[in-house]
Parts: sequence; structure tokens; C-alpha cells
Amino acid sequence: MSNQQIIAKTCCYRLENGLIGGALLKVGQQALGEAIPAPNKVGWGCVRILTQTAYSLAQGKLWPPRCKAKPLLITTMNRLSWTGIGERDAVGEPLRGPFDLAPLTLSSLTAAYSALWKHDAKKEIHLICQPDSQLKVRPRMEEKAARIWKTAAALISTCRSA
Repeated sequence: MSNQQIIAKTCCYRLENGLIGGALLKVGQQALGEAIPAPNKVGWGCVRILTQTAYSLAQGKLWPPRCKAKPLLITTMNRLSWTGIGERDAVGEPLRGPFDLAPLTLSSLTAAYSALWKHDAKKEIHLICQPDSQLKVRPRMEEKAARIWKTAAALISTCRSA
């Protein structure tokens, strides 16, 4: 009997069922993972969660564990955004950037221009992150600051350095 036949015989779940389980793989008492049968057209054995997630994404669905599958629309970044200002356009030399970068303090919790600037990966694990700095408008740069700030309202952030 092949590995695929053993898995198919011992497992009542299939790849198409979502993230609900598979046949437990053990050596002695140590669990090593789970396996599930894949559709014949796929023709490969599976590592359960990674494979089921990849499979659902390939079908255009987002299917997190213990949830129903949801349609997932995929597009390119340039359809969602545009190349905007760089950091020097905001806080660069005085004639270029209209802002000074300042620490966020208790008295600045209502800052007009709060900013996420330090990029602490341990804190930035959600879609919405708390600001860690504030931008203060330089004298006589109010119009430029307002123009630049409009682009921040539709920001998709990418990082070009580690």
C-alpha cells in the first residue's frame, strides 16, 4: 500500500475541506505533523496548514483556520497606490521638507500630524499601528505641509531598508 493510499484510508478530511485537520503523523509518541490526501490532479503529499492555505489562495479564497472561506481579490500594488513622497520630502532639509520630526509625548497625544516613523517590526504586526512620533510644521511651510499630508491619508507603506 502506498503512502497516499494509507493517508486516504486513515483520514476523513480532504485538502478541499479547509483548515480542519488531517491524519496525525507520529514517530513513537512524538507528533510530527499531519497529512491529507490531495486531489488526483495535484499529485503530491501535503503538509496540512501550509498546503491548505496555499491551495485556498490559489483558488482565490482566504480561508483562515476555524473560519469559512472568503473570496480574495488579488491585484498589483500600482492599482492600489502610486509612488508618493519620500521621507526627505517630509522631513528633509528645510527648503525641501515642511516638517520637523519630534518625539511623541503625553502632551502630543492630540498632535495634528502624528507619524509612524521608527518602524519597530515587533510593534507593527497589525493593519492599524499607533504613532511613535509627531511631525511639526516648520514656519511658513503650512501649505506644503497640508499638500504632503493629503498623500498620507491613502498611504501604503513599504520599507526599502531593514
